[in-house]
Amino acid sequence: MILIAALAAGGLQAATPVGPPSAALLGAAKDALDRQMFDYPSARFRDVRGNAMVICGFVNGKNRMGAYGGWKRFAYTELANDPSLYVEGSDDVDDLMLNGFCGVDGRRMTGPDYTARIAPSRD
Repeated sequence: MILIAALAAGGLQAATPVGPPSAALLGAAKDALDRQMFDYPSARFRDVRGNAMVICGFVNGKNRMGAYGGWKRFAYTELANDPSLYVEGSDDVDDLMLNGFCGVDGRRMTGPDYTARIAPSRD
């Protein structure tokens, strides 16, 4: 009961990840997306934002038929040194995780847009 009162009074605050995502976290997210997507080089990204803990955004990739499947939310995190990629619509992904990390509309994150850092090179 005391803990609840302290939280309500603002005496205890949850640890908030400070600062932007590191280059290593962005690179790890890019690698994880590359491994999971069918045709990563053709992937399109938008609204990629993050902090020191999680990267959120939208991805649209080609399916096996060669057509784009539509925009899907994604989140990448390395909590407790356990890398995890969540892509909306994947069999093993619960929307609750995406909602928690990125918000229901995928736009909880604010700050700089890291889309160019995640997008594949167009060589």
